[in-house]
Amino acid sequence: MQFPIFSSRPCQHPAPRSGRPCRSQHRQPHSQPEGALGFLQAYYLDTNWEHEYAKKRYEGIEEDGLEVKRDEITNLDTNWHHEHSQPLLPLKCEVWPCTLPWAVFSRRKLAMAFDDEVEAIASDPNFEIITTFAYSAGLPYNEASLPGSHCYLLQHGIDRLQAAASDLSWTAVAKDLRSIDRVQSLSKQVSAHMLSIHDEASKDLGRRFIVRLAFKRDGILSIMSGPRPNSTDTLYPITLSNIMNPLRTSEIPVYLETEPTTPSLFTKHKTTHRQSYSAAWKRAGMDETTPPAECDVLLQNESGHIMEGAFRTVYFWRNGRLVTPSSVSGCRMGVSRRWAVENAGVKETLITAMDISDIIIKCNN
Repeated sequence: MQFPIFSSRPCQHPAPRSGRPCRSQHRQPHSQPEGALGFLQAYYLDTNWEHEYAKKRYEGIEEDGLEVKRDEITNLDTNWHHEHSQPLLPLKCEVWPCTLPWAVFSRRKLAMAFDDEVEAIASDPNFEIITTFAYSAGLPYNEASLPGSHCYLLQHGIDRLQAAASDLSWTAVAKDLRSIDRVQSLSKQVSAHMLSIHDEASKDLGRRFIVRLAFKRDGILSIMSGPRPNSTDTLYPITLSNIMNPLRTSEIPVYLETEPTTPSLFTKHKTTHRQSYSAAWKRAGMDETTPPAECDVLLQNESGHIMEGAFRTVYFWRNGRLVTPSSVSGCRMGVSRRWAVENAGVKETLITAMDISDIIIKCNN
C-alpha cells in the first residue's frame, strides 16, 4: 500500500481543457480556515423538529468524544421516518464537527438508487463488478487476512464485491459471495491462476503482483494478474502519519474538475462502467494515451464536495490529522480506504472543492 503525497492548490478559474494543471509549485502549510469545512448537507423531515434533533445528535456525539454508534443513529432515522412519513427536505445546517459518521447522512443513499438506467447498464453482458488486490507469497501475516493466503485483504475485497452485487440486485452472486467458505475457495482459485500464469515467479517471496477479480451478472468469475513493483511501504499501517515525511513523497499535477459528477452506484462501487471518470479525464485535457501514473483529476459532486481522484483515493491534512472524503460524497468504497478508516486513524468528512490546499493521494494496492 503506497501513500505518496501530491500538492495541488486549485486556481479560482482553472482551464481544464488546456491540459494545464492548477498551480502547485510548492507545498503550502497544512492549515485550514476555522469552520471552513463545517457546513454539511443533511436531509430531514420537518424544519422545527430538525433543529432539535440536530442538536441532540451533536450533543450525543460530543459526549462520546466525537464517536457514535452508527446503528443507533440509523435506527433513530428509521423510526422517525416511519412515524411521520413525510418527504425529505434538503436543508443547510449549523456548523457541525466534520467527523460525523456516515450513518448520520444515510439518506444520501437515496441518490444512488437502483433504477431503470442502472438496470440497463448492469444488464450489459460485458458489465462486471471488480476488486483488485496485491498478491505475494511473502505477504506478512495479519489477523485481517486468511492464514496461509497470499491475497492482500481478500475478505475486504469479497465484502466489496458482495456490497456491489447486493446494490445491483444480483441476488445469486451476492449469496455466493456470502457463503462461509468463499474466502478459502477464492484464495485457492487465485493461487492456482497465479501458478498457471506466472509459474515459479508466483512463489518468489520477494515478488509482488496485482490481481483483478471480476464477476458478471450470471456469476462467471474472471481473474487477471500482472507484476507489480515491490514497495517498502507497510501493508497494514496503524497510522498514516509517516506519509507526511517529505523524503518519502513525490509530486504529480492534480487537476480540479470544474463540472460536477453525479454520485451513483457506479461511483460507489468499482465496475467496468467508468464513463463519469473518463468524462472528467477528458475535460481535464487528457485522453487514453495519458498515463494515470503521471497525473490525476479530482471529481466533485453537485454540492461541491470532493469525491475522489479518477484513479486514486485522496486524503487531506486537516487539524493535525488525515481525513478522506465521506462516503456520502459518492466516492468509491475502496479496500485500502476502508483499512485506513477502520485501522489507521483516518476520518471521513466532507471536503469542499473551495477549501483544498495540500492533497495526499494514495496509489491503489
